[in-house]
Amino acid sequence: RNWCAYVVTRSVSCVVEDGVESFVKPDYQPCTWGQLQCPRVLAYRTFLRPRYRVSQRTVSELAWRCCQGYSGEDCTEGPAPAPPQPTSHPRPQPGRPTLSGFGNPLSGLGGEGNVREQGREHTLVGCPQCDCNPSVAGGGDAEKVRRLEEQVRRLSEQVEELRAGQQLLPEHSHRAPAGGLEGEQPADAAAPAEVREALSHVQRRLEELETRLRRQENGQEGPAMPSGPAMPSGPALRELERRLQETCAACTAGTEGLRRQAAEDRERMRALEKLVGSVDQRNRDAVETVQRHISSLSSRLAPAAPPPPDTELLRRLAELERRIE
Repeated sequence: RNWCAYVVTRSVSCVVEDGVESFVKPDYQPCTWGQLQCPRVLAYRTFLRPRYRVSQRTVSELAWRCCQGYSGEDCTEGPAPAPPQPTSHPRPQPGRPTLSGFGNPLSGLGGEGNVREQGREHTLVGCPQCDCNPSVAGGGDAEKVRRLEEQVRRLSEQVEELRAGQQLLPEHSHRAPAGGLEGEQPADAAAPAEVREALSHVQRRLEELETRLRRQENGQEGPAMPSGPAMPSGPALRELERRLQETCAACTAGTEGLRRQAAEDRERMRALEKLVGSVDQRNRDAVETVQRHISSLSSRLAPAAPPPPDTELLRRLAELERRIE
């Protein structure tokens, strides 16, 4: 109650990015493969790298310190509180425990931890207004503090009553909720109506949990149970459907990948066939061209046929031979 929350600021140093800077780095070109001795070409390249700097920033945080008027190591030293005025307060009736007031029925039906948390929450709410000092704040703030203390005491009494009723849960956990008030123990008869209603709610929840556990056990054991095979529950069906969808999706993705790969392979085979056909046609054209060229060369290089003999020339030669004789 003597601690208050304060917002404090402090300066911290952090490293922040401050633009970029360039630097030059020499780069030697390596020799080509199989060349032992080669002129090394030196090239200079420019690179960029980030630049950082140290900056101071102011951050805010929440700190717990002693409230106004209190001091000491545990904030226990403070002014003497004003004597409380004697007032008579009727004892309030215990309220109906709800899920928001004491947690769910399966979490122990509240406890001192919840009461302390609620008391601390009320203290933190009232602390910044009254500075947790009844003598300084005045009679109105002191009355608020007394009301908060009365509320905490009332919550403690309700928790004690719920704990007393909680001891009967093991005896009623295996009974049907329709048992009504006829089979109640004397402690149930003496408990308030609100406590009995809370116990009935807890019993119903326990029966629901036991029924759900039996259904899950029947679904896991399968046909080996005497009562016959139990159908899987809704979450199990959804989980099975999800797994089947994931498996089918993986199979579909793999099939689509194989189909795409087969289509790509077929396209490659067609392109390769076209390439082989074009190369074969070019080779045929080249062979025919070479053959035509060889034929033309051989026709040009063949020896010419002797001209037919001249009859006039033969006659003259014969006449000349006769004259010589």
